[in-house]
Amino acid sequence: MAALAPMNVRALAAHDALIAGGVNAVTLSADPLLIAMRTEGERRAVVDELERVRAAGQDVDYDLLGGDQVAVAEPALTPAIGAGLRLRGQRCVSPGGYVSALAAAVRGRGGRVEEGGDGHGLHDRGDGVAVRVRDVAGRADSVRTDAVVIANGAWLSRLARRFGVRQPVQAGRGYSY
Repeated sequence: MAALAPMNVRALAAHDALIAGGVNAVTLSADPLLIAMRTEGERRAVVDELERVRAAGQDVDYDLLGGDQVAVAEPALTPAIGAGLRLRGQRCVSPGGYVSALAAAVRGRGGRVEEGGDGHGLHDRGDGVAVRVRDVAGRADSVRTDAVVIANGAWLSRLARRFGVRQPVQAGRGYSY
């Protein structure tokens, strides 16, 4: 978390700059985000995690809620909910829509976006990168380019290690900041 905190602090501003620059995408408000649990013990695990995020240098704003307060905030929840918290300052993106908007912005500026590559089909050629991609009919082709963005989430560690990426990436709770 300490290694990622500087990026997280800049993430919302980066999204805003992309949108201001013409990327037709939005970040969605999740403020406040209600997190509900059955017990205070279950809530303690989330609070501990949030406090580690805070200790790593990020602002974290939340209020602890009792079961009655959670029920008032969201009446559709089961009465088995006995604790919760209200997390403030959150925004999120719809990953598929956001990536599509980024691709459209690249194409709109004359760039070319190749889809369907896999991390196993990347080859560093010294003066560029060769990428194995498949067309809509499933035929393989090799595309040569100056740079590649590997955006494959939790598989990044495995697929990018041979290119010197050593930072472990693991699945999380989603695409929120």
